[in-house]
Amino acid sequence: MADRTVPDQELFERSGKVFAATPLVSFLYSLMIDHLTPGQVERLVRESADPGTTTYTNGWVAEYAKDVATRLQGGPVEIPATPTGIPGVFVRKELPDL
Repeated sequence: MADRTVPDQELFERSGKVFAATPLVSFLYSLMIDHLTPGQVERLVRESADPGTTTYTNGWVAEYAKDVATRLQGGPVEIPATPTGIPGVFVRKELPDL
C-alpha cells in the first residue's frame, strides 16, 4: 500500500491502478485534483487546441507559459550562465530523459 491511506488505496484499486511517469501527466493530474475541475481543463484544452496566431496581452505570462510547456514536454531549457554572472547570457541544456 506504500504511503496511501486506506481510502486512497481503495480508490486506486477501483479506478484502474493507473501509473504514469511524464511531467505533463503529473502536472495535469495535480491541476485537476487540487485546483481545477476536469471540465474546466477540458474547456481550456478545446479553446487552445487550434489557436492559430494568438496575441498575448501579458508578455511575461506568455513567456512563462512557453517555458513551462517546454519543460513539461522535456525540451531544452535556458539556464543563466553563472561563472561570469553576465546578465542576459544563457546556455542551452537538454533536460534528462525521465
